[in-house]
Amino acid sequence: MNSRWKSYLRMVPILFAVVFSMAVACPQPDPPGPIPGNGLDETKSDARIAFEKVSAEGYYHEGACLLRYDEKTFQRSLNASRRSVRIQADDQSRYMHLVFTDRIPENVGDETVCRITFTPEGSEEVTLIVKFLTVRIDDTSIWLWNELQTIGILIDIDLQDDK
Repeated sequence: MNSRWKSYLRMVPILFAVVFSMAVACPQPDPPGPIPGNGLDETKSDARIAFEKVSAEGYYHEGACLLRYDEKTFQRSLNASRRSVRIQADDQSRYMHLVFTDRIPENVGDETVCRITFTPEGSEEVTLIVKFLTVRIDDTSIWLWNELQTIGILIDIDLQDDK
């Protein structure tokens, strides 16, 4: 065997020992703390606190209501078997169509993923897939919140009917 190869082979155990000792000596990363708004702690953003106080059904972003249900000029539909909710203006110029990808949440703290197709006044259609935390529930309404995107959706839903 060539002497060059012999010297390379002698270096392999030394290189392995150095790499192994460096890997063992590295400190473990600190796990991240609780994320505000994920239900694991009591820390809530101002936007979430404001959203939890609203009572008008609609789509909220950064504290502003971008689409508010008004029974005089809007229609609402719930299809429990398809797990979908739709709110639309009578002239269909503005609407929100929300589809739960799994099940409709039943308890505060439940997480759910929704596909939202949304058209605010004077804008083009936007489709989002968002993971929401259920922050409030009463007999007829669900408040869904995403802290990262500061999106809130309040929908009226009769939880007593079949899901």
